Amino acid sequence: MDDEVQLRLTMLREDVMRSCAGLATVTTSEAPGMRFVDVAPIAPGALGFHWIEFWSDSDAVEALQVQAGRHGGRWELGAAVEDVEFIWELARAVVAGHVVETFGPGRSRADVTLLSGEFVSETGYDTGRGWLPDPGWLRRGRRVAYSAYRR
Repeated sequence: MDDEVQLRLTMLREDVMRSCAGLATVTTSEAPGMRFVDVAPIAPGALGFHWIEFWSDSDAVEALQVQAGRHGGRWELGAAVEDVEFIWELARAVVAGHVVETFGPGRSRADVTLLSGEFVSETGYDTGRGWLPDPGWLRRGRRVAYSAYRR
């Protein structure tokens, strides 16, 4: 199973580099036990994203994390084929401009419509004010609809 996860991650990295060529800068870096993939779009108003692969001492993928938003939009995942597929689907949605992020004091929520039509969202908080309750912030918050990488 782990070989399949590693194969899918390699395919994901290659697909993102190919599909974002000329539209974004894709960088890959490594640190002990981790690989980082960062995608920074060229188009103004588009949202970047990144994921981290966490590796064990035996070079097996232990966990994955993907971020597509400022505070919100961070999903902490396992290390199954389905988790890699989720990152792939999320990446396609971000590149297509299917993300709306709502900002409040020290927090944001990223709402993503995957190309399959499925809707996923995740809320994240900054330190300080983000830890304090703020009922109704989603209603009052500033909404940003991100652009697609292609114009």
